[in-house]
Amino acid sequence: MVPIPLVPPWTSTLSPSRTNELEPDGRGGYFVGNVGFSLTKESPRPTSLGRLTVDGGVEVAAEDLVCPNGLVTSADGRRLYVAETYRDRVTVFTIDDAGRLTERAVAVQLEAGARPDGIDVDDLGRIWVARMDRAEVTRHRPDGSVDLAVQTSQPAYACRLVGDHGDRLVVCTSSGLSPEELDRRPGSVELADLRGL
Repeated sequence: MVPIPLVPPWTSTLSPSRTNELEPDGRGGYFVGNVGFSLTKESPRPTSLGRLTVDGGVEVAAEDLVCPNGLVTSADGRRLYVAETYRDRVTVFTIDDAGRLTERAVAVQLEAGARPDGIDVDDLGRIWVARMDRAEVTRHRPDGSVDLAVQTSQPAYACRLVGDHGDRLVVCTSSGLSPEELDRRPGSVELADLRGL
C-alpha cells in the first residue's frame, strides 16, 4: 500500500461547513464543494468552491456560490457545472489550461425552491438535474429548457448516466430535508432505462 499525503484541513475561510462533493479537474487536481452553512441552524449564505492542486495545495476556485453541491465536468474537460442548491440554478465555468475557473454563466435557472443537488452532463451537452423538491430528475437542453423528466419514488439527490452510451440513469433518492427527516432519511438507489427516449 502506498501512503497518500493528506492535505491539511481547510480553514473556515475556504470551507465554513462540511465538504460534500469532489470532482476531478482533468489536470490532476480536484474541485471540492461545501454546504457553506448549517442546514438546521442558519440561513443559506455564499461560500467558496475549493480546488485541490496537483502538488497538494488548496486554493479558492470560485467565490459567491450558494451551496455548491453537485459538480460535474464536461466530457472534453473544458467546463465545470455546479449546482447551486439554494440559488436554484446550475452555474457553468470554463476550465482554463491551468485548471482555473473563468467565464461564469448560468446554465440552468430553475424555479424558486427547486433545490438542484446532484447533476450530470451528457455528450450532447444536456444537463441532468436531481431535484430535492420533487421525485424527479430533469434533463435540460444547452439553452436551459427542460426536454425530459424522469420520475423517481421520492426526492432525487444525485444522478449519473451509466452504460456504454449513457443509456441508463442511476439516481440516489431520499425522503426529504425536513428536521425530522434529516435523522432518518431512508434512501434508495434507483435505475432508469433511457433507451428509446
